[in-house]
Amino acid sequence: MRFNFYFLSLAACSSASIFQKRGCNADNCARAVTGTRYAPDVQASHMADCTSFFIKTITPATPTSTVYITPTSYSVVGSNAKRTAGALAKKEDVQARDVALDNLLLPAAPATTTAAGVKARQVTQLPNQVPIYASACSGTARYSSACSCAGVTMSTTFAPTPASTTTTLYAPPSIIPVCDPADNYGYRYLGGNIEAGVGLIQTAASLSEQSCCAACFVEGSSCFVYEFFSNVCYFVTETSGSHTPTDYCPYGQYQITSPGSGSFYGLGPCAVF
Repeated sequence: MRFNFYFLSLAACSSASIFQKRGCNADNCARAVTGTRYAPDVQASHMADCTSFFIKTITPATPTSTVYITPTSYSVVGSNAKRTAGALAKKEDVQARDVALDNLLLPAAPATTTAAGVKARQVTQLPNQVPIYASACSGTARYSSACSCAGVTMSTTFAPTPASTTTTLYAPPSIIPVCDPADNYGYRYLGGNIEAGVGLIQTAASLSEQSCCAACFVEGSSCFVYEFFSNVCYFVTETSGSHTPTDYCPYGQYQITSPGSGSFYGLGPCAVF
């Protein structure tokens, strides 16, 4: 009996030293998580829960950018002054003439800048749900310890990068004076080649020289060029196109190349040189 008692005492001391060395406690928490009293499939399920609990998920920061747009606005110069007389050309000269080289030209766009801003940070999601059957574990620290003692280690996974977001901020508009009588209300050009890809139509109205110019610069006008001939106001407006829309030009801005000098037509908001 003495021998047996000594042997059991020695075994108990040896077992205790092992738990102490590993920092593991054979308490109710450990038994609930890794106890051998459970069937093999239940034990496997508990180990799977530990593995899932030990997954650290890192979500990359959402790519963000801020774009500042400075729109263009027009201000009609008011004056009763008369424009300087100039030679008038034939109205037919304004007909569009597509040139292959014009297809390479790009439309004008609002001035834009991108702000660096504050860099977004990635988010790390740590496990925090303890299974109900491990209620004997007083919180995540005890449950984590029991899983660690069972040989489960921490792993890391990366979530997909979220879709990028862009914030657009509008700066005060860049105001351009137009229809200045001292500048012949803008009637300064003759002829020229029109960039391919834009549909145009010509209409007429009974307006004065300055009113003809002013009507071309109404927001949403689609006005390409305007002309004043034999006391009649003529507008050439866009009917189709695929360039970037603006407040004044739903079909975008298109290029006119090789214009001549004269007092035949004025450049509208939808035409650029």
